[in-house]
Amino acid sequence: MNFQQLIKQDEVRPSRYFAVKVESFSNLIDSIQKALWQDSQYRRLLQELGKATPTGKLSTKIQSVQQDVKRGIEVAINRFKRYADKSRANPLVFNPGDMVWLSSKNIKSTRTTKKLSERWLGPFTILKKVSTHAYHLKLPSQWNSIHPVFPISLLEPVKTSTIPNRHQEPPPPIIIEEEEEWEIS
Repeated sequence: MNFQQLIKQDEVRPSRYFAVKVESFSNLIDSIQKALWQDSQYRRLLQELGKATPTGKLSTKIQSVQQDVKRGIEVAINRFKRYADKSRANPLVFNPGDMVWLSSKNIKSTRTTKKLSERWLGPFTILKKVSTHAYHLKLPSQWNSIHPVFPISLLEPVKTSTIPNRHQEPPPPIIIEEEEEWEIS
């Protein structure tokens, strides 16, 4: 089959190569890859025959198909973005001085099993904002081996109770032989 026959064959039904189905994102990607492969095949054939660009009906058909593919890509990207944005939540924003809970997900506990250890540690005070997704916390001195900057995904804001007198203060220590002791029930 020579080049002229190939062009005539493709002039009849170019849409079978460049059809873009926007029903699902994966179909769109497959169609785009197929269209790009066909486009590269046309270029290679034209370069082999010494022609740099297609002319006539084939040129206009290729350009119209490329425009259709671009429009299909834009529609699919906008649709994908719209559905993806529905599940996104606004990121938490903290200010220096705010109190936060720290997830114990990556912090090794002294307890024998992880099941019995606390899920949230703290509360800790935020010292400064390092980036849009990381904060510097004021950690206790015994945690000096832990880096004090944590991502926002490991932080949870401390919610104060709206019910008055809900929080009970711990009982005062009992002093026995000049040492403080607490009663545990």
